[in-house]
Amino acid sequence: RHGQGFDFASSSAMAACERAKEWERALALFGRLASDGGRANDFALASACTAVEKGHEWAQAGNLLLQARRNRHSAPLESYGATMSAYEKGQKWHQALELLAEMRCLNLQPGPLCCNAVVSSCEKVALWRR
Repeated sequence: RHGQGFDFASSSAMAACERAKEWERALALFGRLASDGGRANDFALASACTAVEKGHEWAQAGNLLLQARRNRHSAPLESYGATMSAYEKGQKWHQALELLAEMRCLNLQPGPLCCNAVVSSCEKVALWRR
């Protein structure tokens, strides 16, 4: 098991990958952190979700969030927001709405990012159908 220094360094590296639009590297770092026994903290999860969202990888964002909920029974709001934004970019309005409903069931208050992503997802579908 790696110590907190490794966790912090990995989280910081994922944030750097996110800014550099290197979602694959961020995802690999997150996977290594989890598989090596490191505890993937909220910052690491949010960074990984945001990195894959910026890479337009909606399925990867959804998988990260699902994995976090299975392993930790919770996920930070930033991870929900990044995943909803990824769904919006992927025109996956149905998944965005399901995630919003799930947040409500968990008594999580969706922030502006979540709400804007869901509204934008639905708006894009309505415009596409015209």
